[in-house]
Amino acid sequence: MGRFKILKTFSLFLVFFIFPMDGYAQDHRKEIDSISKLLLNNYAKGDQNPNLTLKHVTSLYYLSKEAKFYQGQVGAIFEEARIYYFNGHFDSALAKISEGIDLTKAKGDDTMLCRFLLVYQKVLLQLDHLSAATQILKEAERYNEKVTSKEDKLINDIYILSSQADLLILNKNPSDIEKIIQLKNQAYSKSLKISNSNYLKKATILYSLESLTASLAHFGKVAEARNFMAIIDQHLSTFPDDAFTIQSLIIKGMIESAAKNPEKAVGYYTQASIKAQKNNNTYKEYEIYAMISASYAEMKDFEKATSFSKKYKHLIDSIDIVKKKSGDVNFINKINQKVSSKKTVSDNNLYFIIFLVAAIILVILFFLYKIRWKKKNTEYPPSISDVSVDTPSEVKQNQENLQHNTSENVKELVVLAKEDINAFYIEFQKVYPDFYKTLAEKYPELNISDINFCTLMKMNFGIKEISQYNNSTIRAAEARRYRIIKKMELNNQNELYMILSNIN
Repeated sequence: MGRFKILKTFSLFLVFFIFPMDGYAQDHRKEIDSISKLLLNNYAKGDQNPNLTLKHVTSLYYLSKEAKFYQGQVGAIFEEARIYYFNGHFDSALAKISEGIDLTKAKGDDTMLCRFLLVYQKVLLQLDHLSAATQILKEAERYNEKVTSKEDKLINDIYILSSQADLLILNKNPSDIEKIIQLKNQAYSKSLKISNSNYLKKATILYSLESLTASLAHFGKVAEARNFMAIIDQHLSTFPDDAFTIQSLIIKGMIESAAKNPEKAVGYYTQASIKAQKNNNTYKEYEIYAMISASYAEMKDFEKATSFSKKYKHLIDSIDIVKKKSGDVNFINKINQKVSSKKTVSDNNLYFIIFLVAAIILVILFFLYKIRWKKKNTEYPPSISDVSVDTPSEVKQNQENLQHNTSENVKELVVLAKEDINAFYIEFQKVYPDFYKTLAEKYPELNISDINFCTLMKMNFGIKEISQYNNSTIRAAEARRYRIIKKMELNNQNELYMILSNIN
Protein backbone atom coordinates (compact mmCIF):
# COMPACT_ATOMS: atom_id res chain seq x y z
CA MET A 1 0.00 0.00 0.00
CA GLY A 2 7.96 -0.66 2.09
CA ARG A 3 4.71 0.02 0.90
CA PHE A 4 1.10 1.15 2.87
CA LYS A 5 -0.70 -2.04 1.91
CA ILE A 6 -4.15 -1.79 3.91
CA LEU A 7 -5.26 1.15 1.90
CA LYS A 8 -3.38 -0.45 -1.12
CA THR A 9 -5.53 -3.83 -0.85
CA PHE A 10 -8.68 -2.02 0.34
CA SER A 11 -9.06 -0.95 -3.30
CA LEU A 12 -10.00 -4.59 -4.06
CA PHE A 13 -13.62 -3.38 -4.07
CA LEU A 14 -13.22 -1.58 -7.36
CA VAL A 15 -16.63 -2.74 -8.56
CA PHE A 16 -17.60 -1.62 -12.01
CA PHE A 17 -19.72 -4.56 -13.05
CA ILE A 18 -21.00 -2.94 -16.23
CA PHE A 19 -23.69 -4.73 -18.15
CA PRO A 20 -26.02 -2.17 -19.84
CA MET A 21 -29.41 -3.76 -19.99
CA ASP A 22 -30.90 -1.73 -22.85
CA GLY A 23 -29.28 -3.91 -25.49
CA TYR A 24 -30.24 -7.18 -23.87
CA ALA A 25 -33.87 -6.99 -24.95
CA GLN A 26 -32.70 -6.95 -28.55
CA ASP A 27 -30.48 -9.99 -28.11
CA HIS A 28 -31.91 -13.24 -29.40
CA ARG A 29 -29.99 -15.48 -27.09
CA LYS A 30 -32.16 -16.14 -24.06
CA GLU A 31 -29.34 -17.73 -22.10
CA ILE A 32 -27.19 -14.57 -22.32
CA ASP A 33 -30.16 -12.46 -21.28
CA SER A 34 -30.99 -14.80 -18.37
CA ILE A 35 -27.44 -14.87 -16.95
CA SER A 36 -27.02 -11.09 -17.33
CA LYS A 37 -30.26 -10.33 -15.51
CA LEU A 38 -29.36 -12.75 -12.71
CA LEU A 39 -25.96 -11.12 -12.22
CA LEU A 40 -27.36 -7.61 -12.34
CA ASN A 41 -30.12 -8.47 -9.88
CA ASN A 42 -27.59 -9.95 -7.41
CA TYR A 43 -25.35 -6.93 -7.79
CA ALA A 44 -28.16 -4.41 -7.26
CA LYS A 45 -29.09 -6.19 -4.00
CA GLY A 46 -25.50 -6.43 -2.77
CA ASP A 47 -25.88 -10.22 -2.80
CA GLN A 48 -22.70 -11.43 -4.46
CA ASN A 49 -20.77 -14.65 -3.92
CA PRO A 50 -17.40 -14.29 -5.73
CA ASN A 51 -17.11 -17.99 -6.64
CA LEU A 52 -20.69 -18.26 -7.90
CA THR A 53 -20.40 -14.95 -9.75
CA LEU A 54 -17.20 -16.13 -11.46
CA LYS A 55 -18.99 -19.27 -12.63
CA HIS A 56 -21.82 -17.20 -14.16
CA VAL A 57 -19.58 -14.59 -15.82
CA THR A 58 -17.37 -17.31 -17.34
CA SER A 59 -20.46 -18.82 -18.97
CA LEU A 60 -21.55 -15.38 -20.12
CA TYR A 61 -18.10 -14.72 -21.59
CA TYR A 62 -18.09 -17.79 -23.84
CA LEU A 63 -21.72 -17.35 -24.89
CA SER A 64 -21.17 -13.67 -25.73
CA LYS A 65 -17.91 -14.36 -27.56
CA GLU A 66 -19.60 -16.99 -29.71
CA ALA A 67 -22.51 -14.65 -30.44
CA LYS A 68 -20.11 -11.70 -30.99
CA PHE A 69 -22.03 -9.71 -28.39
CA TYR A 70 -19.57 -7.03 -27.26
CA GLN A 71 -21.38 -5.74 -24.16
CA GLY A 72 -21.72 -9.18 -22.61
CA GLN A 73 -18.15 -10.15 -23.52
CA VAL A 74 -16.42 -7.01 -22.21
CA GLY A 75 -18.53 -7.01 -19.04
CA ALA A 76 -17.66 -10.66 -18.37
CA ILE A 77 -13.93 -10.07 -18.97
CA PHE A 78 -13.96 -7.11 -16.60
CA GLU A 79 -15.72 -9.00 -13.82
CA GLU A 80 -13.39 -12.00 -14.25
CA ALA A 81 -10.37 -9.68 -13.95
CA ARG A 82 -11.84 -8.03 -10.85
CA ILE A 83 -12.60 -11.35 -9.11
CA TYR A 84 -9.20 -12.86 -9.96
CA TYR A 85 -7.55 -9.76 -8.53
CA PHE A 86 -9.79 -9.85 -5.46
CA ASN A 87 -8.76 -13.47 -4.76
CA GLY A 88 -5.04 -12.85 -5.42
CA HIS A 89 -4.81 -14.72 -8.75
CA PHE A 90 -2.73 -11.99 -10.37
CA ASP A 91 -1.54 -13.98 -13.39
CA SER A 92 -5.16 -14.72 -14.40
CA ALA A 93 -6.16 -11.11 -13.66
CA LEU A 94 -3.36 -9.77 -15.89
CA ALA A 95 -4.38 -12.11 -18.73
CA LYS A 96 -7.98 -10.87 -18.56
CA ILE A 97 -6.91 -7.23 -18.28
CA SER A 98 -4.73 -7.63 -21.38
CA GLU A 99 -7.62 -9.19 -23.29
CA GLY A 100 -10.00 -6.48 -22.09
CA ILE A 101 -7.64 -3.70 -23.19
CA ASP A 102 -7.34 -5.23 -26.66
CA LEU A 103 -11.12 -5.53 -26.99
CA THR A 104 -11.99 -2.05 -25.71
CA LYS A 105 -9.29 -0.37 -27.83
CA ALA A 106 -10.59 -2.16 -30.93
CA LYS A 107 -14.10 -0.90 -30.17
CA GLY A 108 -12.98 2.58 -29.10
CA ASP A 109 -14.71 2.12 -25.73
CA ASP A 110 -12.91 4.69 -23.57
CA THR A 111 -15.22 4.13 -20.58
CA MET A 112 -14.39 0.46 -20.15
CA LEU A 113 -10.76 0.95 -21.17
CA CYS A 114 -10.39 3.46 -18.33
CA ARG A 115 -11.93 0.97 -15.90
CA PHE A 116 -9.65 -1.88 -17.01
CA LEU A 117 -6.69 0.44 -16.40
CA LEU A 118 -7.93 1.26 -12.90
CA VAL A 119 -8.06 -2.45 -12.00
CA TYR A 120 -4.67 -2.94 -13.69
CA GLN A 121 -3.21 -0.16 -11.57
CA LYS A 122 -4.31 -1.98 -8.39
CA VAL A 123 -2.70 -5.22 -9.61
CA LEU A 124 0.56 -3.38 -10.30
CA LEU A 125 0.55 -1.98 -6.77
CA GLN A 126 0.10 -5.47 -5.34
CA LEU A 127 3.06 -6.67 -7.45
CA ASP A 128 5.19 -3.74 -6.18
CA HIS A 129 5.42 -1.96 -9.55
CA LEU A 130 4.87 1.51 -8.07
CA SER A 131 6.33 3.50 -10.97
CA ALA A 132 4.25 1.61 -13.56
CA ALA A 133 1.13 1.97 -11.39
CA THR A 134 1.63 5.74 -11.24
CA GLN A 135 1.97 5.94 -15.04
CA ILE A 136 -1.08 3.72 -15.66
CA LEU A 137 -3.22 5.95 -13.43
CA LYS A 138 -2.23 8.91 -15.62
CA GLU A 139 -3.27 6.91 -18.69
CA ALA A 140 -6.61 6.14 -17.04
CA GLU A 141 -7.13 9.86 -16.47
CA ARG A 142 -6.27 10.53 -20.10
CA TYR A 143 -8.80 8.04 -21.42
CA ASN A 144 -11.45 9.27 -18.99
CA GLU A 145 -11.13 12.73 -20.55
CA LYS A 146 -12.47 11.19 -23.78
CA VAL A 147 -15.54 9.64 -22.13
CA THR A 148 -18.68 11.38 -23.42
CA SER A 149 -21.21 10.11 -20.86
CA LYS A 150 -21.21 12.47 -17.85
CA GLU A 151 -22.42 9.71 -15.55
CA ASP A 152 -19.72 7.24 -16.61
CA LYS A 153 -17.07 9.94 -16.40
CA LEU A 154 -18.27 10.88 -12.90
CA ILE A 155 -17.96 7.28 -11.68
CA ASN A 156 -14.48 6.96 -13.18
CA ASP A 157 -13.48 10.23 -11.50
CA ILE A 158 -14.42 8.83 -8.09
CA TYR A 159 -12.08 5.84 -8.42
CA ILE A 160 -9.33 7.98 -9.93
CA LEU A 161 -9.45 10.37 -6.96
CA SER A 162 -9.24 7.47 -4.51
CA SER A 163 -6.31 5.97 -6.42
CA GLN A 164 -4.49 9.32 -6.40
CA ALA A 165 -4.91 9.45 -2.62
CA ASP A 166 -3.64 5.88 -2.21
CA LEU A 167 -0.48 6.72 -4.17
CA LEU A 168 0.14 9.67 -1.85
CA ILE A 169 -0.24 7.32 1.12
CA LEU A 170 2.50 5.11 -0.29
CA ASN A 171 4.85 8.11 -0.45
CA LYS A 172 4.63 8.27 3.38
CA ASN A 173 4.96 12.03 3.52
CA PRO A 174 3.24 13.43 6.65
CA SER A 175 2.57 16.70 4.82
CA ASP A 176 0.27 14.81 2.42
CA ILE A 177 -2.24 13.75 5.09
CA GLU A 178 -4.67 16.63 4.56
CA LYS A 179 -4.39 16.25 0.78
CA ILE A 180 -5.19 12.54 1.06
CA ILE A 181 -8.30 13.18 3.14
CA GLN A 182 -9.33 16.01 0.82
CA LEU A 183 -9.13 13.74 -2.25
CA LYS A 184 -11.16 11.02 -0.55
CA ASN A 185 -13.73 13.55 0.60
CA GLN A 186 -14.06 14.73 -2.99
CA ALA A 187 -14.58 11.13 -4.13
CA TYR A 188 -17.34 10.63 -1.55
CA SER A 189 -19.03 13.93 -2.47
CA LYS A 190 -19.01 12.96 -6.15
CA SER A 191 -20.52 9.54 -5.38
CA LEU A 192 -23.59 11.28 -3.92
CA LYS A 193 -24.16 12.98 -7.29
CA ILE A 194 -24.66 9.68 -9.16
CA SER A 195 -28.25 9.40 -10.33
CA ASN A 196 -30.51 7.25 -8.16
CA SER A 197 -31.44 5.08 -11.13
CA ASN A 198 -27.83 3.97 -11.60
CA TYR A 199 -27.34 0.53 -10.04
CA LEU A 200 -23.67 1.37 -9.38
CA LYS A 201 -24.57 4.16 -6.97
CA LYS A 202 -24.82 2.12 -3.74
CA ALA A 203 -21.57 0.26 -4.31
CA THR A 204 -19.70 3.39 -5.33
CA ILE A 205 -20.91 5.33 -2.28
CA LEU A 206 -19.87 2.46 0.00
CA TYR A 207 -16.48 2.18 -1.68
CA SER A 208 -15.70 5.89 -1.33
CA LEU A 209 -17.07 6.01 2.24
CA GLU A 210 -15.00 3.05 3.42
CA SER A 211 -11.89 4.37 1.70
CA LEU A 212 -12.31 7.76 3.40
CA THR A 213 -13.13 6.27 6.82
CA ALA A 214 -10.15 3.89 6.72
CA SER A 215 -7.84 6.84 6.06
CA LEU A 216 -9.35 8.86 8.91
CA ALA A 217 -8.90 5.91 11.28
CA HIS A 218 -5.33 5.35 10.12
CA PHE A 219 -4.42 8.99 10.71
CA GLY A 220 -5.97 8.93 14.19
CA LYS A 221 -9.03 11.08 13.42
CA VAL A 222 -11.26 8.87 15.55
CA ALA A 223 -14.31 11.14 16.01
CA GLU A 224 -14.68 11.79 12.27
CA ALA A 225 -14.14 8.12 11.49
CA ARG A 226 -16.91 7.09 13.91
CA ASN A 227 -19.35 9.55 12.27
CA PHE A 228 -18.72 8.14 8.81
CA MET A 229 -18.82 4.56 10.17
CA ALA A 230 -22.42 5.14 11.28
CA ILE A 231 -23.31 6.13 7.69
CA ILE A 232 -21.58 3.00 6.35
CA ASP A 233 -23.65 0.79 8.68
CA GLN A 234 -26.84 2.41 7.35
CA HIS A 235 -25.87 1.63 3.75
CA LEU A 236 -24.85 -1.95 4.58
CA SER A 237 -28.27 -2.61 6.08
CA THR A 238 -29.72 -2.36 2.55
CA PHE A 239 -26.65 -3.53 0.63
CA PRO A 240 -25.14 -6.46 2.60
CA ASP A 241 -22.28 -7.25 0.23
CA ASP A 242 -19.69 -9.54 1.89
CA ALA A 243 -16.67 -7.61 0.61
CA PHE A 244 -17.93 -4.30 2.00
CA THR A 245 -19.02 -5.99 5.24
CA ILE A 246 -15.55 -7.46 5.80
CA GLN A 247 -13.94 -4.10 5.13
CA SER A 248 -16.33 -2.31 7.49
CA LEU A 249 -15.35 -4.71 10.31
CA ILE A 250 -11.66 -4.06 9.62
CA ILE A 251 -12.24 -0.30 9.73
CA LYS A 252 -14.13 -0.63 13.04
CA GLY A 253 -11.11 -2.49 14.40
CA MET A 254 -8.82 0.28 13.13
CA ILE A 255 -10.97 2.91 14.85
CA GLU A 256 -10.90 1.05 18.19
CA SER A 257 -7.16 0.51 17.87
CA ALA A 258 -6.65 4.25 17.26
CA ALA A 259 -8.89 4.93 20.28
CA LYS A 260 -6.66 2.66 22.44
CA ASN A 261 -9.32 -0.05 22.82
CA PRO A 262 -7.37 -3.16 21.71
CA GLU A 263 -9.93 -5.62 23.18
CA LYS A 264 -12.73 -4.20 21.01
CA ALA A 265 -10.37 -4.04 18.04
CA VAL A 266 -9.61 -7.77 18.35
CA GLY A 267 -13.35 -8.50 18.41
CA TYR A 268 -13.96 -6.70 15.11
CA TYR A 269 -10.84 -8.13 13.46
CA THR A 270 -11.87 -11.65 14.48
CA GLN A 271 -15.32 -11.23 12.90
CA ALA A 272 -13.69 -9.96 9.71
CA SER A 273 -11.26 -12.90 9.70
CA ILE A 274 -14.08 -15.44 9.97
CA LYS A 275 -15.89 -13.88 7.00
CA ALA A 276 -12.67 -13.68 4.97
CA GLN A 277 -11.98 -17.38 5.59
CA LYS A 278 -15.51 -18.22 4.50
CA ASN A 279 -14.89 -16.40 1.20
CA ASN A 280 -11.39 -17.91 0.79
CA ASN A 281 -9.97 -14.40 0.74
CA THR A 282 -6.33 -15.03 1.64
CA TYR A 283 -5.31 -11.41 1.17
CA LYS A 284 -7.76 -10.14 3.74
CA GLU A 285 -6.76 -12.91 6.15
CA TYR A 286 -3.07 -12.03 6.19
CA GLU A 287 -3.91 -8.35 6.46
CA ILE A 288 -6.17 -9.04 9.46
CA TYR A 289 -3.72 -11.39 11.22
CA ALA A 290 -1.11 -8.62 11.43
CA MET A 291 -3.68 -6.30 13.03
CA ILE A 292 -4.81 -8.94 15.53
CA SER A 293 -1.19 -9.65 16.45
CA ALA A 294 -0.53 -5.95 17.06
CA SER A 295 -3.69 -5.60 19.18
CA TYR A 296 -2.74 -8.56 21.39
CA ALA A 297 0.73 -7.07 21.80
CA GLU A 298 -0.92 -3.87 23.07
CA MET A 299 -2.87 -5.99 25.55
CA LYS A 300 0.45 -7.58 26.67
CA ASP A 301 -0.84 -11.00 25.61
CA PHE A 302 2.38 -11.94 23.84
CA GLU A 303 1.49 -15.61 23.44
CA LYS A 304 -1.50 -14.82 21.22
CA ALA A 305 0.39 -11.99 19.53
CA THR A 306 3.12 -14.47 18.53
CA SER A 307 0.54 -17.03 17.38
CA PHE A 308 -1.13 -14.61 14.97
CA SER A 309 2.25 -13.25 13.87
CA LYS A 310 3.21 -16.81 12.81
CA LYS A 311 -0.06 -17.19 10.89
CA TYR A 312 0.63 -13.91 9.16
CA LYS A 313 4.18 -14.92 8.21
CA HIS A 314 2.95 -18.24 6.84
CA LEU A 315 0.47 -16.46 4.56
CA ILE A 316 2.93 -13.78 3.45
CA ASP A 317 5.37 -16.47 2.28
CA SER A 318 2.69 -18.08 0.10
CA ILE A 319 1.62 -14.65 -1.22
CA ASP A 320 5.22 -13.79 -2.11
CA ILE A 321 5.35 -16.97 -4.20
CA VAL A 322 2.19 -15.89 -6.04
CA LYS A 323 3.67 -12.44 -6.67
CA LYS A 324 6.87 -13.89 -8.13
CA LYS A 325 4.84 -16.18 -10.36
CA SER A 326 2.64 -13.31 -11.57
CA GLY A 327 5.28 -10.60 -11.87
CA ASP A 328 6.32 -11.41 -15.45
CA VAL A 329 8.04 -8.14 -16.34
CA ASN A 330 7.91 -8.82 -20.09
CA PHE A 331 4.15 -9.41 -20.02
CA ILE A 332 3.58 -6.33 -17.87
CA ASN A 333 5.70 -4.24 -20.26
CA LYS A 334 3.62 -5.47 -23.19
CA ILE A 335 0.41 -4.36 -21.46
CA ASN A 336 2.00 -1.00 -20.63
CA GLN A 337 2.97 -0.47 -24.27
CA LYS A 338 -0.61 -1.13 -25.39
CA VAL A 339 -1.95 1.84 -23.42
CA SER A 340 1.07 4.15 -23.27
CA SER A 341 0.66 7.59 -24.84
CA LYS A 342 4.44 7.87 -25.21
CA LYS A 343 6.10 7.09 -28.54
CA THR A 344 8.49 4.14 -28.50
CA VAL A 345 11.94 4.45 -30.02
CA SER A 346 13.06 2.32 -32.98
CA ASP A 347 15.55 -0.53 -32.50
CA ASN A 348 18.38 1.49 -34.11
CA ASN A 349 17.70 4.47 -31.85
CA LEU A 350 17.51 2.15 -28.85
CA TYR A 351 20.92 0.60 -29.65
CA PHE A 352 22.40 4.08 -30.09
CA ILE A 353 21.00 5.22 -26.72
CA ILE A 354 22.37 2.12 -24.98
CA PHE A 355 25.80 2.67 -26.56
CA LEU A 356 25.78 6.36 -25.59
CA VAL A 357 24.82 5.64 -21.97
CA ALA A 358 27.50 2.93 -21.71
CA ALA A 359 30.15 5.33 -23.08
CA ILE A 360 29.16 8.04 -20.58
CA ILE A 361 29.34 5.57 -17.70
CA LEU A 362 32.84 4.44 -18.76
CA VAL A 363 34.08 8.04 -18.95
CA ILE A 364 32.66 8.80 -15.48
CA LEU A 365 34.27 5.66 -14.02
CA PHE A 366 37.63 6.60 -15.58
CA PHE A 367 37.59 10.07 -14.03
CA LEU A 368 36.48 8.71 -10.65
CA TYR A 369 39.40 6.26 -10.74
CA LYS A 370 41.86 9.06 -11.50
CA ILE A 371 40.50 11.22 -8.69
CA ARG A 372 40.68 8.34 -6.22
CA TRP A 373 44.23 7.45 -7.30
CA LYS A 374 45.37 11.07 -6.96
CA LYS A 375 43.78 11.41 -3.52
CA LYS A 376 45.36 8.18 -2.33
CA ASN A 377 48.82 9.30 -3.35
CA THR A 378 48.55 12.75 -1.80
CA GLU A 379 47.37 11.67 1.64
CA TYR A 380 50.05 11.13 4.31
CA PRO A 381 49.68 9.91 7.89
CA PRO A 382 50.06 12.59 10.56
CA SER A 383 53.39 12.89 12.30
CA ILE A 384 53.76 12.10 15.98
CA SER A 385 54.09 15.77 16.74
CA ASP A 386 50.63 16.36 15.27
CA VAL A 387 48.97 13.85 17.58
CA SER A 388 47.97 15.06 21.03
CA VAL A 389 48.18 12.68 23.98
CA ASP A 390 45.62 13.01 26.78
CA THR A 391 46.46 12.46 30.41
CA PRO A 392 44.46 9.76 32.29
CA SER A 393 42.27 12.42 33.93
CA GLU A 394 41.59 14.03 30.55
CA VAL A 395 40.69 10.66 29.03
CA LYS A 396 38.19 10.00 31.84
CA GLN A 397 36.67 13.46 31.43
CA ASN A 398 36.37 12.97 27.65
CA GLN A 399 34.60 9.62 28.13
CA GLU A 400 32.11 11.18 30.54
CA ASN A 401 31.43 14.05 28.10
CA LEU A 402 30.97 11.59 25.24
CA GLN A 403 28.53 9.47 27.25
CA HIS A 404 26.55 12.58 28.25
CA ASN A 405 26.45 13.88 24.69
CA THR A 406 25.39 10.49 23.31
CA SER A 407 22.55 10.25 25.85
CA GLU A 408 21.34 13.72 24.90
CA ASN A 409 21.58 12.87 21.20
CA VAL A 410 19.52 9.72 21.68
CA LYS A 411 16.79 11.74 23.38
CA GLU A 412 16.79 14.18 20.47
CA LEU A 413 16.54 11.28 18.00
CA VAL A 414 13.48 9.91 19.79
CA VAL A 415 11.76 13.29 19.52
CA LEU A 416 12.75 13.68 15.84
CA ALA A 417 11.36 10.24 14.93
CA LYS A 418 7.96 11.35 16.24
CA GLU A 419 8.02 14.76 14.59
CA ASP A 420 10.05 14.51 11.36
CA ILE A 421 11.17 11.06 10.21
CA ASN A 422 13.39 12.42 7.41
CA ALA A 423 15.26 14.69 9.83
CA PHE A 424 15.61 11.68 12.16
CA TYR A 425 17.42 9.64 9.48
CA ILE A 426 19.87 12.51 8.88
CA GLU A 427 20.62 13.09 12.58
CA PHE A 428 20.86 9.36 13.25
CA GLN A 429 23.82 9.09 10.87
CA LYS A 430 25.57 11.84 12.83
CA VAL A 431 25.11 10.02 16.13
CA TYR A 432 25.86 6.56 14.67
CA PRO A 433 28.16 7.34 11.71
CA ASP A 434 29.14 3.70 11.01
CA PHE A 435 25.66 2.17 11.26
CA TYR A 436 24.63 2.47 7.59
CA LYS A 437 28.06 1.51 6.30
CA THR A 438 28.35 -1.55 8.56
CA LEU A 439 24.94 -2.94 7.62
CA ALA A 440 25.47 -2.28 3.90
CA GLU A 441 28.86 -4.05 3.93
CA LYS A 442 27.82 -7.06 6.02
CA TYR A 443 24.37 -7.49 4.46
CA PRO A 444 24.44 -6.26 0.83
CA GLU A 445 20.91 -7.58 0.24
CA LEU A 446 19.51 -4.76 2.39
CA ASN A 447 18.32 -1.67 0.53
CA ILE A 448 18.22 1.88 1.91
CA SER A 449 14.59 1.48 3.06
CA ASP A 450 15.55 -1.67 5.00
CA ILE A 451 18.45 0.13 6.72
CA ASN A 452 16.23 3.11 7.54
CA PHE A 453 13.81 0.65 9.15
CA CYS A 454 16.70 -0.86 11.13
CA THR A 455 17.59 2.56 12.56
CA LEU A 456 14.16 2.71 14.19
CA MET A 457 14.56 -0.81 15.56
CA LYS A 458 17.95 0.18 17.01
CA MET A 459 16.17 2.96 18.88
CA ASN A 460 14.02 0.21 20.49
CA PHE A 461 10.79 1.43 18.90
CA GLY A 462 8.00 -1.16 18.70
CA ILE A 463 6.32 -2.19 15.44
CA LYS A 464 3.30 0.02 16.15
CA GLU A 465 5.51 3.05 16.76
CA ILE A 466 7.56 2.36 13.64
CA SER A 467 4.39 2.09 11.52
CA GLN A 468 3.18 5.43 12.92
CA TYR A 469 6.46 7.25 12.31
CA ASN A 470 6.71 5.83 8.77
CA ASN A 471 3.03 6.56 8.10
CA SER A 472 2.45 2.90 7.19
CA THR A 473 0.30 0.05 8.45
CA ILE A 474 1.32 -2.33 11.20
CA ARG A 475 1.05 -5.14 8.68
CA ALA A 476 3.46 -3.36 6.33
CA ALA A 477 5.93 -2.81 9.19
CA GLU A 478 5.68 -6.49 10.19
CA ALA A 479 6.32 -7.49 6.58
CA ARG A 480 9.36 -5.21 6.33
CA ARG A 481 10.89 -6.66 9.53
CA TYR A 482 10.23 -10.22 8.36
CA ARG A 483 11.90 -9.58 4.97
CA ILE A 484 14.91 -7.98 6.66
CA ILE A 485 15.34 -11.09 8.84
CA LYS A 486 15.21 -13.27 5.71
CA LYS A 487 17.71 -11.07 3.82
CA MET A 488 20.12 -11.17 6.77
CA GLU A 489 19.61 -14.97 7.03
CA LEU A 490 18.71 -14.80 10.72
CA ASN A 491 16.51 -17.18 12.68
CA ASN A 492 14.27 -14.69 14.47
CA GLN A 493 13.76 -11.06 15.45
CA ASN A 494 15.74 -11.49 18.67
CA GLU A 495 18.89 -12.11 16.64
CA LEU A 496 18.12 -9.01 14.60
CA TYR A 497 17.77 -6.82 17.68
CA MET A 498 21.06 -8.17 19.10
CA ILE A 499 22.96 -7.43 15.90
CA LEU A 500 21.56 -3.92 15.61
CA SER A 501 22.24 -3.09 19.26
CA ASN A 502 25.91 -4.12 18.89
CA ILE A 503 26.62 -1.87 15.90
CA ASN A 504 28.40 1.40 16.81
